[in-house]
Amino acid sequence: VVTGQIASHGNPKPPIIVWDPTNVVANALDQTGLGRNKTKAREERVVLVGFCEERITCVSFSVDGEFVMAIGQDTSHRFACYNWQTGVIIFSGMAGNSDLYM
Repeated sequence: VVTGQIASHGNPKPPIIVWDPTNVVANALDQTGLGRNKTKAREERVVLVGFCEERITCVSFSVDGEFVMAIGQDTSHRFACYNWQTGVIIFSGMAGNSDLYM
């Protein structure tokens, strides 16, 4: 599972987080259906940070699962393709300041 986040005040580069899909059941309803069960926490496998700015608008794995592609919501719509296991950016660029529709 991969998610894109929003940048914080201290860091303008939003993280992209690859989660362990076997350990993502957090805050599920407890057995009564009334409360939340926090017995199983989410576990981050990899945190990618560095190229996109402000927030991640779109993020996805490649078909073979080897790469993660991310598009940022900054004025230049920066994009980057990461080898998520090594954290290396394979290619990156800017789509320009026009509106993007995904």
